[in-house]
Amino acid sequence: MDFLQSQNLSLTLATNDITHQIQANGRFIYYAALGAIAFCVWLFHSPKRGPHVSAPFYEVSRMKWMFSADTLIKDSYCKFRDSVYQIRSTEGTRTIIPPTLVGELKGLPEDTLSAKTAVSEAMLSEYTHLSADAHSDILTLLLKTKATHNLQRMVSTLKEELQFILESEFPACEDWTPFRIQPFMVRAVSRLSGRAFVGAALSRSEEWLQVSVSFAITAFIAVTKLQFFPPWIRPVAQYFVSELKTIRKDMAKAQAMLEPLIEERLNYSDAPEDGKPDDFIQWLSDALPEEEKRNHFIQAKIQLLLSASSIHTTSNLTTDCIYDLAVHQDMQDILREEVLEVFTGEDAWERKDSIGRLKKMDSFIKESQRLSSNISK
Repeated sequence: MDFLQSQNLSLTLATNDITHQIQANGRFIYYAALGAIAFCVWLFHSPKRGPHVSAPFYEVSRMKWMFSADTLIKDSYCKFRDSVYQIRSTEGTRTIIPPTLVGELKGLPEDTLSAKTAVSEAMLSEYTHLSADAHSDILTLLLKTKATHNLQRMVSTLKEELQFILESEFPACEDWTPFRIQPFMVRAVSRLSGRAFVGAALSRSEEWLQVSVSFAITAFIAVTKLQFFPPWIRPVAQYFVSELKTIRKDMAKAQAMLEPLIEERLNYSDAPEDGKPDDFIQWLSDALPEEEKRNHFIQAKIQLLLSASSIHTTSNLTTDCIYDLAVHQDMQDILREEVLEVFTGEDAWERKDSIGRLKKMDSFIKESQRLSSNISK
């Protein structure tokens, strides 16, 4: 009996030892394979090298740039005021141009100095989809023409949507009640931009709201995480950034929700202009080349990109304005009186000059942006 127990114990120990060896070898093989992949990526990767610029460097670590970029820009500008200089950022060397040279740069062609390419690289759109890329020109044209020309017509529609938002999002209360303004602004701006871009049917859908807000937040988190990795390892590192998986899910959901609307709008392709729906889905369907009109992924990507852009900028700015109004309470009555004066009358919301007459409101928003907003920092 003792002999059998001893044999069983030896067999158990041997089995455990083999199991541990297999696990250890498995981990070794995993990390070795990962290292080999990373080495191959580094070996065959050709990093983009910009033109050499004969300008002084503001020496600072890239890690410090990630957490204190605004401070570094201010400090370096004070040191090299009114001159060209360079600084190392997470995305490589950046050349800082003084305001005196901006006029000269504005006239350069797109193939020499491209803002679209710069934004695409900064947002790591290859992974995050935070750029219209090949469709940037179409998007810019539609925003400058269709969206701008229809802005006044949209005022009364957005007013109606804002009333719906206030009724559905604000808590019912009879006394002072704590309220988180930033999450409210994110949802409100998402609904308002959705009303302008995809229409009431989708803008009031909770599923669309969740997808558009999720994409806006998750995509920028993904950018931040990817910036921790050197460019040469990002083709591998992308699989360790969970937010990129969420982005793909959000885009798939958006595509599924937009597909029936896009197919419906294609039936209006031969209709006269005054007989077509007047929103961004229709404008984009008309503007895309024939071979891309049924590419629902393109529509979904551009719609989420528009939503993300408006959510981040507008929600941050309006939140800062609310905080500034709370601090400068003397401005509340002044701005309220101006709004009541401008929008008195039945046709006030339909008049083209109504928004332009809010001079004090415009001044307050600009000053809030200059002093407080993280948009300008």
